Parts: sequence; structure tokens; C-alpha cells
Amino acid sequence: MSIMREFLRRPRLTGTVAPSSAPLAQAMTADLDLENAVEVVHANGRFSTFACLHAT
Repeated sequence: MSIMREFLRRPRLTGTVAPSSAPLAQAMTADLDLENAVEVVHANGRFSTFACLHAT
């Protein structure tokens, strides 16, 4: 199902109306100093999944 269709069906439960992209992700994380991060956590609320990356 498309994101827009899902938004129109249930606008209170949909947190976005457009898919993410590499340029958007880069813009959102540009100032986070990820090169020196010890741990990064990605949370996906729709599927209740979490990914945790540890620096080596």
C-alpha cells in the first residue's frame, strides 16, 4: 500500500506522507558527529523493530 493511501486511510496513525531518501537521511544526520559515536540506535515504529550498531 502506498504511503499516501495509508495516510488518507488513517492520518492519525501515519507519521509520514513521503518515503525517505538518501539525501533526506544525510540532511537529518549531518550534524550528529556519527564518526565518533559509540553506539547508534535506529527505531522503526511501524514494525516495532530496533537496530543497534556498536562501534568497533
